[in-house]
Amino acid sequence: MSDFINTDLFPKMGAQSGFEEWLREISKSAGIEDFDPVLKPKKDVNGNYVNDDGTPYTGFDYTQTIPPFYALSAVGDPRFSMGHMLSAAINRFFPIIDLYTEVAQVGGCQVIDEYICDEQGIPIKKATSTCPPNIDFVQPVKSEDVINFVTETYNAKILEDVKAFTDYITKNFINNGYTIRLLALKILDVFSFLVEAKKPNDVRYFKYYSTEKEKISEILNIPITYIDTFSNDAVKDLNINMFKELSVQQIPQYSGL
Repeated sequence: MSDFINTDLFPKMGAQSGFEEWLREISKSAGIEDFDPVLKPKKDVNGNYVNDDGTPYTGFDYTQTIPPFYALSAVGDPRFSMGHMLSAAINRFFPIIDLYTEVAQVGGCQVIDEYICDEQGIPIKKATSTCPPNIDFVQPVKSEDVINFVTETYNAKILEDVKAFTDYITKNFINNGYTIRLLALKILDVFSFLVEAKKPNDVRYFKYYSTEKEKISEILNIPITYIDTFSNDAVKDLNINMFKELSVQQIPQYSGL
């Protein structure tokens, strides 16, 4: 391929992003059926990507574009924040992406005993990328792979915290003679969820995520008591300590205790 994408024209972060120049550059390759989609300048006779002077090309390192995730640790569900999720996804998929890119660059399609091979299993070169386990034919990462990973990982982390919360209630209160009620309080058509631990002369409340109330009910084998706070019958069940706990902004992360 005599003409190639000039990656120096790729838009940079910030106000001076050159998207028009970038679009003009990539439009040169529109309609070229055998265009290599891997973003490297050009290949030498051995199939290696090189600069114009023939030296190995190392200029475009997409791993340097990954943002720091600690800044996103306060975004989203604190039990598994956006920062945690992005970090988990990067750790899961980047080794596969690295390996797929390397395999594509040398014209291989599978990895056998850490060697990139063609369809017949003939070795081309030893892979320098870290090979994820159980790799056979190398496939690109699909959007559904990422969606499934994110969904399964998030659900597992939420269940982990739910179990830690119910363990906390069981160990500290049920096993010490407290009577437990699970309270779903309807306030302006929104349900808030409290666990009430009651003993003579000692009543405590613990706010938790309303979305997990059925799972907690199932684990503790305690039914949920639904209370409409605007009902006259509910007045006897309401008290100031209950509303103090409802006003808590940050629910503890029980899986970390």
